[in-house]
Amino acid sequence: MEWVANKLVPQLRAHPEMNDQNVYDFMIYIYRVKVSNATLYRAIKEAHKICEENRDNWTWFLRNLVDDLEDPELNGYSFIYDRQKGLDAAPVAVCLGAPHRYCARHVWANLSNNWNGKALRDGF
Repeated sequence: MEWVANKLVPQLRAHPEMNDQNVYDFMIYIYRVKVSNATLYRAIKEAHKICEENRDNWTWFLRNLVDDLEDPELNGYSFIYDRQKGLDAAPVAVCLGAPHRYCARHVWANLSNNWNGKALRDGF
């Protein structure tokens, strides 16, 4: 089941709308493996947990990234993000001294949903 779930993670990230039949067909077509309904159900559930974007998953990801980057503060890295669910708190918890910024394009898009016109352009 774990093997199936690990193979599904990239697919579900790329195509989150995949249903059980799509997943079943994918496993047969790509890996030539027939998966029982019970195993498929458990694997999909597990893969969705891995794909889920929350603070714990982002913290885990950023800790691994920081390990690879060594010391982000000293190497001049900045973290720019677009307020993904769970991502707003994770960089602060993991990379205390590194600068954190919001993506200007995403801020603009979010603001323009509620306001538009000259006042928004001038204020931005």
